[in-house]
Amino acid sequence: MKKCKRWILAGAILLVFGGVLFASGMTALGWDFYRLDTTEYTAKSYTVPAEEAENIDNVVIDVDSFPVTVQAGDRLSLDYYEADDSEIEVQCGDGMLTVRERWDARWFMNGMLRLGRLRHAYVLTVPQNVSIEITGANGTIRLSDVQTNKLKVRSSNADVRLTQCRVKNLDLEGSNADVEANDCVLGNVSIDATNADVKISGGSIEALWIDSTNLDVNISHATVTSVTVTGTNVDAELSGVESDEIQLKSTNADYTLLHVSVRALSVQGTNLDAEILIEGNASEYSIESHGSDLPTNRTGTGDKTVYLAGTNNDVSLRFTA
Repeated sequence: MKKCKRWILAGAILLVFGGVLFASGMTALGWDFYRLDTTEYTAKSYTVPAEEAENIDNVVIDVDSFPVTVQAGDRLSLDYYEADDSEIEVQCGDGMLTVRERWDARWFMNGMLRLGRLRHAYVLTVPQNVSIEITGANGTIRLSDVQTNKLKVRSSNADVRLTQCRVKNLDLEGSNADVEANDCVLGNVSIDATNADVKISGGSIEALWIDSTNLDVNISHATVTSVTVTGTNVDAELSGVESDEIQLKSTNADYTLLHVSVRALSVQGTNLDAEILIEGNASEYSIESHGSDLPTNRTGTGDKTVYLAGTNNDVSLRFTA
């Protein structure tokens, strides 16, 4: 017992000593964690030659460690950084601008942290309707005022934010996806991720399809012609949404639909918890329910429908008129 106490005391002393060393070191650095990154960064820039620019209709960026910002402009160009632990290859040809990073993660030689990369974003400037494909292990991607026919993102950890963009086809796939779209005009949107957090505010979407095991989705004050959401654990909140068709289906479902204007609504879940307030006249909607403790089936006067199905249900269905 005494020997055990001595080991505990020694461990506690080492812990305190380590804390003092850490605090002293960080104080010397002004508590700026970015200074822990010992990597050297060199600013570079590349502009596609004018004689080749008109032939470029696709940009492919394969970057594992740097964030990427995409902005609209008249010339296709890239402002980027080279680091002493990675090599960057920029090529232009065959109608494509290609950017690839080869990252040598020498953790113990150059330090454990790579926080400095967060301050050295790649800035891609694209004219209208140039397709963009971004891949990499960690994708922190920001797009503003960009107009493109296609945006494709493949990343294990994707953090994507679009602001006032016009994208005909958005295709995103990854293990962990954090997606935000603000005041955008989008065509077909496909999001496939194991864990996803999706927020859409304002703007319009032609067809939105989301599939995720663990999904948290929030859509507010947007026009979405078609919404399809599937998953295992889904927490969905739609507020002020206008849609022709909304389909929500998951095993464990927590749905909140407030002031939603919809022609055809389908809500399904094994464990179904739903609060639904539809903008419209209740008499125009036909209701079809499958399961206990659900609203009574009825035939409406119009072609609008509500379909409800579940095993363990706690559902509230209301209309504004």
